[in-house]
Amino acid sequence: NSDDNGKILDFVLEPNSIDELIKIISEKPPASITLPDKVKQILTEEGNYPDCLNSIDRLAEVCNSVIKKNKARKAPSVWQYIKYKLWAFRKDMLPRRGGEQGSSYRLTRRRIRWINNLAN
Repeated sequence: NSDDNGKILDFVLEPNSIDELIKIISEKPPASITLPDKVKQILTEEGNYPDCLNSIDRLAEVCNSVIKKNKARKAPSVWQYIKYKLWAFRKDMLPRRGGEQGSSYRLTRRRIRWINNLAN
């Protein structure tokens, strides 16, 4: 699903020239912004507005509670650490279906060298 077809884009300013863009960004922003009802509806449908306003705080609270609960647990054993490292290595070395994209792209030493050589 592409953002290019998003309903919210109907409410985004689209300057037709550099001069118009400069005029828009050089104006002093209003002290407060009132969202039109249609924008609020789109944000509610697509982004869980207004509940999303505190989502980072809620995530931090959950993370802190998990950390507090796990402090009582003992540290992983050496064997568990070795198993994890083997699993992670194997996972990175196996070919992926559909090729590599975005977050699945593996930045290996060979690729780093290739990228660095592009600048030369």
